[in-house]
Amino acid sequence: MNPLFLPAHISALITLLFFHVQGSKLGSSAKPGCQQKCGNLTIPYPFGIGKGCCFAEEFEVACNDSRIANLPYFEGTVVYQISEDSFGIMGQALSFTYNRSSGKNLQNEAPGEDFLGPHFSFSHTRNKFVAIGCDIFAYLTDAKTNEFVTGCAALGNSSDISPSASSSPCSGVGCCQASLPKDLTDSKSFLHTINTRAMSWSSNSSRCGFLILAAKEFSDFGKFNMSKCDETYQVPIVLDWSIGNLSCQEAKKRTDYACHDNSYCVNSTRGVGYQCRCSPGYEGNPYLPNGCEASENEIQAMFFTKDPNFLFTPILVKGMKLLVHFLSLFADVDECETQESNNCPMEALCLNTPGGYLCTCFPGYKSDRKHIGKLVCVPERRNRIIVLSIELGIGLTFSLLMIILIATLLYHKLRKKKDEIRKKNFFRRNGGLLLKQQMSSSRGSISETKIFTKEELYKATNNFSENRVLGKGGLGTVYKGMLLDGSIVAVKKSNKVNEDQIVQFINEVSILSQINHRHIVKLLGCCLETEVPLLVYEYVSNGTLSNHLHDESNVRTISWENRLRIAGESAGALAYMHSHASTAIFHRDIKSSNILLDENFRAVISDFGLSRSVPTDKSHLTTLVGGTFGYLDPEYLMTGQLNDRSDVYAFGVVLAELLTGQKAVSSDKENEGLVIQFQSWMNEGRLFNILDGTVSTEGQHEEITVVAMLAKKCMELNSRNRPTMKEVAVELDKLMMARKSLVDEKTVHEDDGCLVGQSSYCCKTDIIPEGNEEYLYSF
Repeated sequence: MNPLFLPAHISALITLLFFHVQGSKLGSSAKPGCQQKCGNLTIPYPFGIGKGCCFAEEFEVACNDSRIANLPYFEGTVVYQISEDSFGIMGQALSFTYNRSSGKNLQNEAPGEDFLGPHFSFSHTRNKFVAIGCDIFAYLTDAKTNEFVTGCAALGNSSDISPSASSSPCSGVGCCQASLPKDLTDSKSFLHTINTRAMSWSSNSSRCGFLILAAKEFSDFGKFNMSKCDETYQVPIVLDWSIGNLSCQEAKKRTDYACHDNSYCVNSTRGVGYQCRCSPGYEGNPYLPNGCEASENEIQAMFFTKDPNFLFTPILVKGMKLLVHFLSLFADVDECETQESNNCPMEALCLNTPGGYLCTCFPGYKSDRKHIGKLVCVPERRNRIIVLSIELGIGLTFSLLMIILIATLLYHKLRKKKDEIRKKNFFRRNGGLLLKQQMSSSRGSISETKIFTKEELYKATNNFSENRVLGKGGLGTVYKGMLLDGSIVAVKKSNKVNEDQIVQFINEVSILSQINHRHIVKLLGCCLETEVPLLVYEYVSNGTLSNHLHDESNVRTISWENRLRIAGESAGALAYMHSHASTAIFHRDIKSSNILLDENFRAVISDFGLSRSVPTDKSHLTTLVGGTFGYLDPEYLMTGQLNDRSDVYAFGVVLAELLTGQKAVSSDKENEGLVIQFQSWMNEGRLFNILDGTVSTEGQHEEITVVAMLAKKCMELNSRNRPTMKEVAVELDKLMMARKSLVDEKTVHEDDGCLVGQSSYCCKTDIIPEGNEEYLYSF
């Protein structure tokens, strides 16, 4: 209900209400029942005259018979002004007497700690620090920390000239001044003489100096007489006040919170404590219950009548306030909830009140009193220009931020779209469409091969960090990675692939995806969204065979038993690729660095980058020569004709490495290479002179001879004289089974005079004719 628009038949009631409140004053600034004035000084609550009329004992005011107000909390002070955040008192200046015999002043340290208490502090914006005297240095220190807070020095021209008689401003001659720090509550005062050229203090022992905290407008320095040290001088001082030392946020949680209805809390400008203010549209004392009431100006601006001289009288305004309060007891509707419910113009803010509402013009506008009956807000030129400038600045800043935000979003969107296009192009160029076609038409394990995204593998390898490199080769670099599910993988980042090799590459991925052999590294998937293809393999944790044989920093050696097992497992994997896979696969790059070892020294064949698949009706394939020098089949190198015996030759070199512990190719230029040397040693019968120490110590004579003869056969120049990988695997398997049976047999063969573990591996080796060692290795 809006009380500003009332039916005519209740006008009599309004008139009676006006006369009922005539002579009364609503919103009295003092606590009800308490004296409001002391002389001409109004004492507003939370201050009060007498106990029970103030918020706390520090705010108690005493009013003597002369109608002069003073604060008992500050003995000897006279209160001359009280405002909403400060009050003025007449305080006493401190005097300091010279000691002629010692040449020093007597120090005065008052006032000291807890002088002002929790509610008051010296106003740093309305006071100044002043010292009067000749050749003195005056200063204040913090009472708690004894740290210097402010000070100044005053000099004198001669001992006969009193600075108090000088008409010059307080600028350093006979008088000096300085500003005060913020929130100065408890301090100690000091004044010292200083030795200057004039030494104006030395001729008169009765001379004294003064230290003053005074209001900024105080300038009556001539009343101080430096010869009358015992006289009392009063100066005006401004103190800031607040409620306690709590912030608004802390005070609102307490039961003694001082702010009442229609008010709000503000943190004190003195740095601690809080104060209360009436809400917009209200005026009065916010520290009293119902102390903040609707503003008379707002009611006058909105009240509709044809007789403004009558309606703008204080009696009518008071009557309207009482009527608003009376009607609010029955019902209250928020007229500010919708614009249709109030009569406020667009340039005004609507404030809901009990039983009605108030309109107040926005900053930059002012009320136009020429329009009676409704509020009209007209632009205030000077303020409006400032407001428009601020609005324009805010609008331009907001627009600029929006442009930057939109540009950033567009940039990221375009970049993302560009990355998507690049990934699609790479996927298509790297044969992704062909691979998907094969996967959709296949029922085997290729359909289970995962196509990883670029982001998955970059995250798994920490953006292909150098710290994750497991090994590097001619065809690419292998990195250690960890997928989101926590599984460890090896990611091979290939070198650049020519477009004419894409079909071949996809065919290799297809073939490797169908291989499921425990001694052949398992291909888990690939990524074709990058510039070069990425292959994801199972991770084999114990490095390569080459590391264990040739790396000097690897102190752990491979036992002879493990060497035999690694040779047999590798031969079995190659035999599977040549003979048992659905399509024969030639590895083309068998070497010790492509044989991985797990934690149990289980052999795993890896690196199929040069591998080639061969149809079942063909035994040879013409290709560009590829492989590693030292392991290359000489016949393949000369003819370019690739067959399964090329892998056999390379495997023979690996067997020679296992026996001798030497590299296939030496860095020594005079060294002819392991293949030529090994064959020479075999022909000359010097094999046991060049064996690795572990082999000669742990291996049986006959076992070593069998493996050496097998390696020699594998490295024949004519590929037709080499055994197949299947035959090599079978022979190594027989050798391992024979060794296992000997290890399991723990009894001594008394009849043959032969102990298990001695040099004879069948206890009948002496029946083999000398020079016919090949008898041990037959096909």
